[in-house]
Amino acid sequence: MHVKKSGLDGRKSSDNKVNSGQFKGGAGEAPGGVSAAGQVFSSFLDAEQKKYSIEEIKKMIESLETHAILIYKSPSFKHYEDYRNKVKAILQQICANLYKVKDNLTSKDAAERLPSQFLVVISKVDETLSELEVQFMQKAKINILSKHYEIKGMLLDALY
Repeated sequence: MHVKKSGLDGRKSSDNKVNSGQFKGGAGEAPGGVSAAGQVFSSFLDAEQKKYSIEEIKKMIESLETHAILIYKSPSFKHYEDYRNKVKAILQQICANLYKVKDNLTSKDAAERLPSQFLVVISKVDETLSELEVQFMQKAKINILSKHYEIKGMLLDALY
């Protein structure tokens, strides 16, 4: 019985090494040794770290209405979760822009007040989202559109 010690087809394992800058061409590999999954992950991180302009955030807030109408027409916890996640994503973008605004303020008093006012808005939005969640859990009659307009107003207040 003959057992191969290393490599494939009698080649040594050192024959399978990839030198720097050499493309081996295996599944999932790309030139430079970066896997395709790594490239996708990197582009995903870049997209997640993008900071949106105030106009883009405003459009995101306006697009929430379609989600609120979907919940109104077909109330389900899944639709609510999608809506809640979008609201939280908008809050994160507003927060990212908050620091830009704070850097542009010349008045020291205004710059110090800004974060605390923003935290109040965040807590009010979270409270309203929690109320909606409780109503969904209790299967109570939900006035989603009025809650949506309340949340939308708070988000716009936080934006400006």
